[in-house]
Amino acid sequence: MQEIKFSEAQEIKVNSKKVCCNGRNGNDGDSSGHPIIYLDVEEEEPTRCPYCSQVFVYDCTVEQIELTE
Repeated sequence: MQEIKFSEAQEIKVNSKKVCCNGRNGNDGDSSGHPIIYLDVEEEEPTRCPYCSQVFVYDCTVEQIELTE
């Protein structure tokens, strides 16, 4: 699975109802984060990681993962 780099201000649009999050904030060499967890993404509302508060938004129209600000 491809590692996603993001900042806290972004939502991540995904076309899958299951995602993984490791809490990395995208800084190269940054080893902080949290254990990898898998989240079920709801169609009706955004899903927030309980460790790092990253937001995942389901959108069946995206062909790949999209970062939004």
